[in-house]
Amino acid sequence: MKRTGSISGENAKEEEQFVFSVVPDQITLGPKMGIMVEVRAYSHHIGQISEPWECQVLIGSERKPRPAIKSNITANFITPSLEFNNPKLEFKYEWEKGVPAQAKIE
Repeated sequence: MKRTGSISGENAKEEEQFVFSVVPDQITLGPKMGIMVEVRAYSHHIGQISEPWECQVLIGSERKPRPAIKSNITANFITPSLEFNNPKLEFKYEWEKGVPAQAKIE
């Protein structure tokens, strides 16, 4: 699925894939319920990107969703920088049969 977003700079007319997403993207809520959602953003382009957003609702036995909130979401993407204070990177892989993988911090 594609959607057009506005990109500042020299790529202003370029069509973008979805830059922003919400997880979960659909939920059924009962009366007096709420939910926390996660907004994710991913882009190969540097600079400000904005997309129109619309939250739609179905209430009761309605079949056609209707807008509850219309807004724009904007993010400023930068070039990531990763610098190690030691040029040598070492790691050790340990496992035990029948034990699920987990993070090990030393």
